[in-house]
Amino acid sequence: MRELLSAMALRLRRSGIFWACCFAGLLIAACASLGNGFSDVHAQEMFNDPLRPLNVDLLEMTPFLGFLAAVAVPLFLGAEYGDGTIRNKVIAGHRREHIYLANLFVGTLAGWALLLCALVGGCAAAPLAAEWALSLSDTLLTFLGLALSTAVYVSLFTLVSMLLPRRAAAPVVSLLLALGLLFAGSYLFNLLAEPETVQFAVITADRFTIPAEPQPNPDYIPPGLTRRLMEFAVRVLPSGQAIRINQEIVPTAFEFAASAVLYVLTAVIGAALFQNKDIN
Repeated sequence: MRELLSAMALRLRRSGIFWACCFAGLLIAACASLGNGFSDVHAQEMFNDPLRPLNVDLLEMTPFLGFLAAVAVPLFLGAEYGDGTIRNKVIAGHRREHIYLANLFVGTLAGWALLLCALVGGCAAAPLAAEWALSLSDTLLTFLGLALSTAVYVSLFTLVSMLLPRRAAAPVVSLLLALGLLFAGSYLFNLLAEPETVQFAVITADRFTIPAEPQPNPDYIPPGLTRRLMEFAVRVLPSGQAIRINQEIVPTAFEFAASAVLYVLTAVIGAALFQNKDIN
């Protein structure tokens, strides 16, 4: 197992795909944070709005980290297949579950490197933002939640990459999976954020705006089983956790436990299915 980890770590350090994804994450995060920073400065000059704290700009990219991992992990593992490296490892006598877990663990390190690059890129807005608004404990919990949700993404994409019969399809399937998770997480989060009542404005003939009486919001999800299930899904899905962090909601022990369970579960399922995988 140690030899497999060392070999995979060496391949990762020499992987041009991995470093290209790291640079892309750094650049995209920097551009996004700078764009928001200049927009905040303009709003402050025009309307005297306060600047957003640096932690908001730093975490701007968190909902999209899955897309970076969906590109880096399948392409990196696909190179293992394309070079015949995995077949040679099996022929050399390495156990299949060890091969799978070594790929998963090194892929997790790659995912954390992508996360770090995105966070460093977000620091580009530091001169244009207000001071950091999170306490030290909340900052540590936030970064831990991001690291665990990123690990879940990597575990899902490793499963896809190691088990698909057509290796060229792995990046496409992973990107679609990342998109589906992001859509599901954002859709459920937005539904849960709907207020119980809404208030409309009424414009009279004299063009005066009169607030109308609050009306029940048809999109509001009342307390009950449906709302609890939706809240559970948002807090369990890695995309939902990333969106919550993006909205300055500090993760709790429940999110940490959910990510750990998902990571272990997908790793066990992937390693078990890889036992019977036909390696060409």
